[in-house]
Amino acid sequence: MADRAFYLTTPIYYVNARPHLGHACTTIMADAMCRYRRLCGDRVYLLTGTDEHGERIAQVAAAAGVTPQAYADEIHADGYAPDAASAVELAKKLYGVGV
Repeated sequence: MADRAFYLTTPIYYVNARPHLGHACTTIMADAMCRYRRLCGDRVYLLTGTDEHGERIAQVAAAAGVTPQAYADEIHADGYAPDAASAVELAKKLYGVGV
C-alpha cells in the first residue's frame, strides 16, 4: 500500500445555538470517510472545531446575560461534541439513534 496522507476538515461549527442534525451528519460522514481511508492504508488527519468568536455569538450570549466564553462553555458542557470520535454519542444524545 502507498504511504499517502489524507486530510479532511469539517465546517467550523458555530456555537450560537444548540447542535442539530446537520452537525451530527457532517461529522459522522467525515468520520466514515476517514475510517475508510485508514482501512486503505492512508495516514489520516481530520480537523474539526467550533467558532466561538463571532458577532452573532456575542449577541446570543448578551441576550442570555453571560459572556461569549461562558455561553460557549455551556454549549460544550451540554454535550456538544465537535470531534469525530464522539459524533456517534452526540447523535445518540440528540436523536436517540445509533450509527
